[in-house]
Amino acid sequence: MERLIQIREVSQRTGNRRPRSIYNDLKDGRFPKPFKIGRSTYWRELDIDLFFKCGCDMQRFEAAKAGEAVSS
Repeated sequence: MERLIQIREVSQRTGNRRPRSIYNDLKDGRFPKPFKIGRSTYWRELDIDLFFKCGCDMQRFEAAKAGEAVSS
């Protein structure tokens, strides 16, 4: 089953960045998009892991998520 994480865990995985900084990056297109269930916001754990594996680069992340080859 796919694991979902909320902002607190996302913050921990990003070196304890403040949630506001994460949401600013999200707004500017520099962070994977979350989704809502009710009033709660979640990220797919696999998306966050892939984002870091891609060097925190949204272009590489989107390409990898689409199944394209990711160049270093």
